[in-house]
Amino acid sequence: MKEEEKFKKAGEKVSKKYVEEVISETKMDDAKKVIELEDEILEKVNNFVKEHLSEDLSQKFTCFILRIKMLIKMVKDFFSDNPPPVPWYSIAAASAAILYFFNPFDIVPDIIPVIGYGDDLIFLKIVWGSVSKDIDEYIKWSDNKLPKECI
Repeated sequence: MKEEEKFKKAGEKVSKKYVEEVISETKMDDAKKVIELEDEILEKVNNFVKEHLSEDLSQKFTCFILRIKMLIKMVKDFFSDNPPPVPWYSIAAASAAILYFFNPFDIVPDIIPVIGYGDDLIFLKIVWGSVSKDIDEYIKWSDNKLPKECI
């Protein structure tokens, strides 16, 4: 089975309803934890790409890395003196997606080679889709840019 097929199979366990439940349980302290763990989260993202993905597949995950970085920045800016015009729900969703990725013992444990990250990627995709309008507003507000293929 190809790596992409393994990710898809693992991600099937993550539903939009499940993601919404996790977001509804996300608290302000969870968002602050994203900021505290930023370096470790980014290290995990980079290690994931280096250790588990072939050269061809890792290039496809450039958008994944950029999206994680954008969500972390959005959460950080929410707590700044000049917060972005983004509702709490979107900050909670971003925090939930980031912490879900960082947690090695989610629906499909990350210790399972390759497929352990499939659910994480699906979770992020669902969150990105559900708050994309707010992310667009944040991008305009912050003047951060993402490549068109990553939006």
